[in-house]
Amino acid sequence: MQNKFALRNYQGEAHKFYLVNTKMIQHDQSGLSSSPAHHIFVVDTSRSMSEDMADMKAMIEKLLVLEEYHNADTLFSLLSYDSEGNLVVQFSRIRVSELNQANSPEMAKIKAIEPGGSSCMSQAIDQALKLVNRDELTCISLHSDGYANDNSVTSEQRKLETLITKVREYGNVFVNTFAYRSNADFKLLSKIANSLSGRCLQATSIKEIFNALRGSTSKLVEASVKTYLSKIEDYDLQVFVCAEAQRINGASTDLKIRGVPADMEQLVYLYKEVSETEFKASAALECGLEQHSVKPLAAFAKVHLAMGHLNAAKYAMVSMRAPRILEQHAKALSNAQIIHFSNTLENICFEGLSNKEVRSLDYGFDTSASSVMNILDVLSTHAKYIRVDLESLLKDYQRSSVRRIEGSRDKEGKLIKPWLKAKVSTQSTQARLLDIVINRNDAEVDLKLCQDIELVNRENGESITKIAGIDLKGKLKKIKSYKLVTGGVLSVPSLKLKLESKQVFRQLKALGVCTGEYRPKKLYTVKLSQRPLVDYGFEVSDLKATFDQLCRYKVLISLFNALLKNSSLNYTIDQVKALQEHYISSQLNLNMPTTPEYDNLEQAIADGKVDVRTVYKIDVGSTAILNLSKFKSANAYLSRRFAVTINQEEIEKPTLGLWWNPGFSAVIKSLGSKTKLNESDQIMMPIFEDFFELGSEGTIANILHSAGANEYLLTQFKALQSRELDHDESELLLHTLKSIVKVSSTQLYKQHICPLVFYIGTTGILPDMMTCDDLNSNRIDGSHLVSHRLGFDHSGSEILDLESLQDRFPRLKLAKSDRNKTFYQLGDSLISIYPQTAYFSVG
Repeated sequence: MQNKFALRNYQGEAHKFYLVNTKMIQHDQSGLSSSPAHHIFVVDTSRSMSEDMADMKAMIEKLLVLEEYHNADTLFSLLSYDSEGNLVVQFSRIRVSELNQANSPEMAKIKAIEPGGSSCMSQAIDQALKLVNRDELTCISLHSDGYANDNSVTSEQRKLETLITKVREYGNVFVNTFAYRSNADFKLLSKIANSLSGRCLQATSIKEIFNALRGSTSKLVEASVKTYLSKIEDYDLQVFVCAEAQRINGASTDLKIRGVPADMEQLVYLYKEVSETEFKASAALECGLEQHSVKPLAAFAKVHLAMGHLNAAKYAMVSMRAPRILEQHAKALSNAQIIHFSNTLENICFEGLSNKEVRSLDYGFDTSASSVMNILDVLSTHAKYIRVDLESLLKDYQRSSVRRIEGSRDKEGKLIKPWLKAKVSTQSTQARLLDIVINRNDAEVDLKLCQDIELVNRENGESITKIAGIDLKGKLKKIKSYKLVTGGVLSVPSLKLKLESKQVFRQLKALGVCTGEYRPKKLYTVKLSQRPLVDYGFEVSDLKATFDQLCRYKVLISLFNALLKNSSLNYTIDQVKALQEHYISSQLNLNMPTTPEYDNLEQAIADGKVDVRTVYKIDVGSTAILNLSKFKSANAYLSRRFAVTINQEEIEKPTLGLWWNPGFSAVIKSLGSKTKLNESDQIMMPIFEDFFELGSEGTIANILHSAGANEYLLTQFKALQSRELDHDESELLLHTLKSIVKVSSTQLYKQHICPLVFYIGTTGILPDMMTCDDLNSNRIDGSHLVSHRLGFDHSGSEILDLESLQDRFPRLKLAKSDRNKTFYQLGDSLISIYPQTAYFSVG
């Protein structure tokens, strides 16, 4: 039977076409009898398994008891592993009937298992193979809640690749893997299972794992079990599916299936990419149309997800025309979300779509209306002509954080209100739109509003109009930020706006937002709901160049900030201090101290006043530097690489603020044995060397020039380095240069980084049009072949974990906090996705 389907993007546009043949597997069952059966448990006893250890031991005991009633002759072995060298064969090749005897030593050994150490998975698989007899059907059940990382990630990866090849040589062994909790290395475990004719289960409870293990054991003693070899021939991909055995395995090469009883219904989907012309000429029924099965689509998506091709899996999902499932998994990026997506695809492979699933007539998302981002772009461009009605905004506003109130709390939690309070200068409920800002590392948009205020003494009610000689009349402002979009979801369905420009009205009308004629006094309702958040088909170029430039800007701004600490362009140090005592910044913005509304967060959660959600952050970096947080502060770097003296007296803890001292001198330190240079040093060191005139001449001038500084400013900076300018001239120049670099940095974020981050966070896909190198040269399942044969663009497609990333880029500086991140490589760039817990007020 032949079918066809197209991979479609979120706009519903077809861009790759496939024919798929379904082949039913027929086994000759005559003369077959039961094979000897052996089940090898390989249990992770590393330190991180502490929470699950008691339940896991109880589960194994229960399974063995039940198995005796099913087949008393099944052989069992139990291995436990943690750090390299800490491998214990608890017992081997013992009949289950013997295990369950009263006071059996094997049961005592199960009860005595304790967690400790790291995780050396390869030693356990190697030992398990030594227990295999070639005339026995053997299932290896591999358990883990973390990552194979001992003695190193690199060595473990290499050993596992070798072992997988070795296991394939056995015709009677298959491997099932079990991932405990969402922080397990699902990518590695699913690849091992897919490569070795098994199943990977990520379970949230011991009960789920027990049921899966029970199913695996029962299959070992079925009457007729045969190894099946499916040739790839001239197809591009093949996927084996057996619903009864709960098995899905795929490859772009010949596929060998083990451990599935011959009397179970089994089939293989064979996929071949064709041209659009061939696709249209084919009379085959299209998957997903009318009531035709979407199972071939789900199998295609499931295997591509296991291979790390996220976009291909999602585009196959689009072709199912199942809007509820698309809405549920479209944004899947993190490890936990991808696991959920994988489980959904598996269920569809086995059972098809639920009868309750409402099918759509169209593919993808509705993009007929103007996107929210297009509307916000217009509002941001013309912000000074727009006022926002606060009353209607707050009426429908969904909070994304814990509500804060003015004041601070003492040690007992008592609220202490500030001695000042703000009074809005006008009675209007409207606030001036200051800006609309896309956040730099999440799918969030901030609406920044500004109101003119007066400062009042809370005790006597007197207005404060002058501080340290600074006139505040008509200058003091209160800026408040509201979330328009949080985690890719709108916080308000609409905005009521007063448009003080006919041009703004015309542009909004062109987007289909406003109708009729322009009326200056009218409050216009701009509806945001029922619209796509972004325009699909996002394009990115020169991301690596952008990140490299942002790195240099960050270091230079940090250097300037350290030099200008406590400095103001307009006010003296005493004036700045006086403003701070009145909660006012040097830009004359009021920043009242605030504290969470509830002094006991846990109690507020218990009372239902605060709820918890998971938000996903997105960082952009390169294959050399993961993100901008990897740079040290300017003062920290000064101490790391330079020795500072004042009038020839060495300073123990130097800061850049000492540079203003006439006796300041800096020299490069000799590298100690503990000082390990990394890629960030290659950016920071030349900037510092140039500033102190110790080498790398012209580095800072090139950065300033790229930011927009003219020749006069560059000449002045050279004079500053040579101390030819007086203090005031130097201070003014540094403020000016810092401002230029910050503006250029902000523009780079606005043009390249923020739209990309928002696009990824709201759609769950990465841009397709990026050109990437071959990312799969070290794959353990041969799936690099499918990328070439199917012509996949690797952009945004391969899912990487910390260990894979470290193995691929050993010089990349990674921290323990990076372990919970999921990574995607885009050529020379890296995208990091990671979860954070967020609390928000309810009601």
